[in-house]
Amino acid sequence: MRLSAIGLIATLALGLPAEAQQVGKVSRSGNAEALNTSPLSGEGQPRYEHRRTKEVVDLVNEAVSLIEKDGERAFPLLKKEGSKWFKGDLYLFVYDTNGVNVAHPLRPRLEGQNLIDLKDINGKPIIRMMLDRVSSPGKRSGWVHYMWFRPNEIFPGWKSSFVRLARSPSGQEYLVGGGLFDMQMEKAFIVEMVDAAAQLLEKEGKVPLNQFRDKSGPFIFVDSYIFILDEKGNAIIDPALPSLRGRNLMDYKDAVGRYVTREMFEKLVHPGDSAWIYYMLRRPGKVRPIKKLAYVRKVQVGSEMLIVGAGFAPLPPIWIR
Repeated sequence: MRLSAIGLIATLALGLPAEAQQVGKVSRSGNAEALNTSPLSGEGQPRYEHRRTKEVVDLVNEAVSLIEKDGERAFPLLKKEGSKWFKGDLYLFVYDTNGVNVAHPLRPRLEGQNLIDLKDINGKPIIRMMLDRVSSPGKRSGWVHYMWFRPNEIFPGWKSSFVRLARSPSGQEYLVGGGLFDMQMEKAFIVEMVDAAAQLLEKEGKVPLNQFRDKSGPFIFVDSYIFILDEKGNAIIDPALPSLRGRNLMDYKDAVGRYVTREMFEKLVHPGDSAWIYYMLRRPGKVRPIKKLAYVRKVQVGSEMLIVGAGFAPLPPIWIR
């Protein structure tokens, strides 16, 4: 079920743990901080909460190190089934920067083919998105989310792949990646998407607004998507409920009477400010609301201030599922 901008800013949580009552510690660095669990740690490296996410990232990083040391001689090792590089449903793939596949252990027939125009069922240009992710200014790695087919299954599922750029001793650059189906959502995924949207707006103004509604683009995946409010609280972008476009949400109250949109504006004072916000979303036909978490960021576009955000539903602790 897709959720509207109202859903993303609705019903701040009742009865949350004490730490959740801090609701969105504000950061002015352009990177989120929330409840002392920032998705960035160390030297700007993302902090991941789930074991499988860390497993994918660590494997790709090790493969990049191997390629940067041994160059193209590393490719046969990456394709050896049963090794650390190809075990179960986790394997690595390698492309050159033109989109030519040079290593694919699961489908070796793809090697040597230019797959730059490969798309998923929603029209997402998978390889182009991967190359864009590692060639953005100041970035050599990132996540790409798309729908793909598991081996021997009829229907596609969501797959998340971590990709990173490697430079071999020969000077040739390669895109190295690995991914898994149905990965648990990470805060870092949402931050990366919102920050990319903010950077696009800062660079191109409001010209790319339609990109945020486009299912074939990088700004919609699973049940997460970009929403945008203008400086008066009007909904500019809401892919789930396009009819909300232009509706003013400043006076919208949640279930306990809090002006959630106003609270967003109170927390995001300066351009670059960001915050995480917990809220509870009522679902039609359901007795219990669902806990949601949204990352919001204030962006200056020309002379106008916008709030850009996206949200997701974190899994409840296993003892209360």
